[in-house]
Amino acid sequence: MVDLLLSDAAATPQISAAAPAVKRKRLASSLGEQERRDRKRAIDREAQRSLREKTKKHIADLERTIEILRSKDCNEANASLLSEIKVLRAENERLKDIIDSVKNLVGGPVVSRNTASANASNADGENNSSAANSDGTHFQS
Repeated sequence: MVDLLLSDAAATPQISAAAPAVKRKRLASSLGEQERRDRKRAIDREAQRSLREKTKKHIADLERTIEILRSKDCNEANASLLSEIKVLRAENERLKDIIDSVKNLVGGPVVSRNTASANASNADGENNSSAANSDGTHFQS
């Protein structure tokens, strides 16, 4: 087995110390290399500037859209409230007309709740010396 290991080791090629492990880059003039770096930096700066402008434009568009939507919501809310006010005013007028027609049928002023509750307590058996006529005048019993 030892012979087998030695023969395997001999079969594998060994890299000599004199041979470079990595290929070297071609040497360029330092002036040409500097120009390439400067051009790359200029292109990178332009790309960054363009991206910043594009981002600012996009943010401005989004802010305008938000303002439009907010004003639209505000206008819709105002319109909704105004229509609700209109409906409530119409209902108020209808109820006032009903009250007026009831007054005309009764022939006098409508009895308030306080007077109605006082009359109800009189009907429960309490004797009170005064009672109200249908026209609102009081008489003694």
